[in-house]
Amino acid sequence: MNVGNPRMYGNKPYFVAVIRGGPGAAGEMAPVARELSLNTGVLEPLQTAETVEKQVEELQDIKEKINNSESLLIRLKRYRDTRLAHHDAIVPSDASLPYGEVNKLVEYVKSTYNSLTKGHDRSVTSFEWLTHDAERHTSEVVRIMREERDKTIQRVKEIYNTTSISLLKPSTDGNSATTPGA
Repeated sequence: MNVGNPRMYGNKPYFVAVIRGGPGAAGEMAPVARELSLNTGVLEPLQTAETVEKQVEELQDIKEKINNSESLLIRLKRYRDTRLAHHDAIVPSDASLPYGEVNKLVEYVKSTYNSLTKGHDRSVTSFEWLTHDAERHTSEVVRIMREERDKTIQRVKEIYNTTSISLLKPSTDGNSATTPGA
């Protein structure tokens, strides 16, 4: 079972979709979908809209997003398999991953995640805040590491009573590190 939206049960092709008739019970068709998936691929769209008209719009949106992302997902898998997993020298011509397409897929994943959590427990995740928080934490770790490096250099200088020790300090051009005596 796939936990995205729609949930996918069984294997492709997906010939059946199970859809609950009213709002407020996203995921309630899972037992039916699991049973049907023994014979065919089944989709279970998780719908959170309050009206039937809005649910129809949700289904159309889900269908469009699946159709739009299928080609990119195939290329991402091929890129992963050839370039990341095996470091193949020959890159397939359709293995390019334009930033805009990948970004659209990421936005789709974020949107789908928030749709699911909003329907499940009424929560929404601010991915921008998560990014900012990760950047802040990374900057703090780098700051601490630099402080510790400088303290270590100072201790070594004190022990050897010298001022000429550089111990892997970054070079002035920022491209490489220098070592003592190099």
